[in-house]
Amino acid sequence: RQLEQEIRLLKKSISLARKSVSQQKKLLEIAKVKLANGTITREEYLRYEDGLADAKARFYKAEAQLWQDKTQLAVIYGNDLRRIVK
Repeated sequence: RQLEQEIRLLKKSISLARKSVSQQKKLLEIAKVKLANGTITREEYLRYEDGLADAKARFYKAEAQLWQDKTQLAVIYGNDLRRIVK
C-alpha cells in the first residue's frame, strides 16, 4: 500500500520535474542571448547551465525511483516484469 502511494507521488514528481526541465531550457536560451549581448557575465550564464543540469538530475532520479518501486511492487505481487516494462 505504501509503495502504491509512493508511486502515485513519484508520477506527480516526474511531471513537475519534466516541467522544470522545460522551463530551465527556456531560461538557458534567454541566458544565451543575454550573454551574447553582454548583459550577463559568463559566471551568471553558467548558473543557468547548472540549473538545467540540476533539473535533469532530479527528473532522472525520480524516474529511477519510480522504476525501482514498480519492480518491488511486481515482486511483491509476483507479476512478470517483462509485461510491466512493456
